[in-house]
Amino acid sequence: MSPEITARAPSDSCLLGHCRRVAAVAQCIAYQMFVAAPVKVSVESAALLHHSPVETLPHLIDGAALVPALLRAFHHAANAPKHLRRLAEIIHIANRFDELYELRATEPRSPAEIVAELRRLAEENSWSMGPVKAIEKVARGTDIEVFAKSPLPVFPQAALRVLQVRDRPESAAGQTGRITAAVFRPLFSLPSMRSLLQHGMEAAELAHHLAARAPAIDREEAFLCGLLHDIGKLLIGRLNLFDSATMRGLLDHGCPPVYAENFLMGCDHGKAGGDIAASWRLPARYVEAIRCHHQPEGIDSPLAHLLYLVEWRLGHLEDMPSAHRVGMCLRSTGVTEHSLETWHNGRTPLAMTA
Repeated sequence: MSPEITARAPSDSCLLGHCRRVAAVAQCIAYQMFVAAPVKVSVESAALLHHSPVETLPHLIDGAALVPALLRAFHHAANAPKHLRRLAEIIHIANRFDELYELRATEPRSPAEIVAELRRLAEENSWSMGPVKAIEKVARGTDIEVFAKSPLPVFPQAALRVLQVRDRPESAAGQTGRITAAVFRPLFSLPSMRSLLQHGMEAAELAHHLAARAPAIDREEAFLCGLLHDIGKLLIGRLNLFDSATMRGLLDHGCPPVYAENFLMGCDHGKAGGDIAASWRLPARYVEAIRCHHQPEGIDSPLAHLLYLVEWRLGHLEDMPSAHRVGMCLRSTGVTEHSLETWHNGRTPLAMTA
């Protein structure tokens, strides 16, 4: 994408995030529809600029005349040639897909319901079904249940003793944390997984800290679930080469990981982690908290809500920010914004010293 086009992207961070995701989805749709490479780039560029004033573009974008023409077709389809209308429909479907995804915190929809609504939108406007079928093709390309048929990560037997630890005195926190990190560390032996262990330990320590301010949550349970909340990424890492490339394309073009996972598989790594935790026969409340830590509105679980706050506070950028979800989780757990804002861990994560 040319620097001129990038420079014309919205400056508002929320709007820019939306436009980047629309551009990424449009690029993915265009790829599935076998759109020629130069045209695909123009579709992606136009999608990035679909909230920008069309009249400011022609004299600013040399060598990319198709982009303003596409944007005119996007905004005024009746006056556009058929081939431009068909390309603009890709942007319309990508835009509506992202709008529906953003609404999931307040208006939950399954991937099938989102596709059905996109199909209705296309029918109502007499659009081609090509873009909708492309989204269906991508969404059906991988099913997390496929991974469940392959050997799941084995639960470390030494961890059973850690799970039996309850009500340890505060002075023992560091020692128990190191033991916990040590027994789970073999699961993260691949170099690509080491940062995941570090993030897990940071989340565990913050969850333990916040649980002291949440009367309904056991601190030990919070620590363990914080450590394991992203365990589902061990399954996400088993994507085949084609799906891995699709995932990487979505991430590189501006989609947060959870968004890309849901787009590609119809679920996120929380669902995959819940499947692993269930196979380990962990308590149901652990399974539910891990499974729903990115969709806390879907469950009445203070532990899941605490994990959402932990992810939000650590700023891991795995998902789109949601003030609605943050407010709901604060109310559910009893944790205050002050507790989140003042938390600071200046120590080396325990996983690094275990």
